[in-house]
Amino acid sequence: MFGGSIGISAGDSEWALRIAPQFGYRVVRSVMLGAGVSYIYAEGRGRYDHSASSTGINAFGRIYPIEPLMFFAQPEITRRWGHSQGVERDTGAIFCLPVGAGALVPAGPGSIVMSLYYDAVQNRRSPYGNRLNFSAGYQFMW
Repeated sequence: MFGGSIGISAGDSEWALRIAPQFGYRVVRSVMLGAGVSYIYAEGRGRYDHSASSTGINAFGRIYPIEPLMFFAQPEITRRWGHSQGVERDTGAIFCLPVGAGALVPAGPGSIVMSLYYDAVQNRRSPYGNRLNFSAGYQFMW
């Protein structure tokens, strides 16, 4: 499998761009293992002007109990840097553990992958925050 996600989000005073390619292999019909990289850029204006970049590497495991449903865990090491109110910041390495569930929607030569996930580690510097996150992407199968 080759796939991943490209996304953009925007709010009243903040926006973010995420690019996250992944490669995976179905070990058996109901289990896929793989790895990926990610890059996130976020910028905000208003009460706290800030911009931040984040890069990460991850491994993932997906279990498909019945198609099209999946459960997954994605251990990840991320590094964030940027500035807030003119002060440079660098978080160093941050360990995150997004876990969640989703579904595959067949589309063309692959599938659209939609998922909800939560960072189980909850490091205060995590790019995922203390909230439920949504992701949509596409994966090509061969």
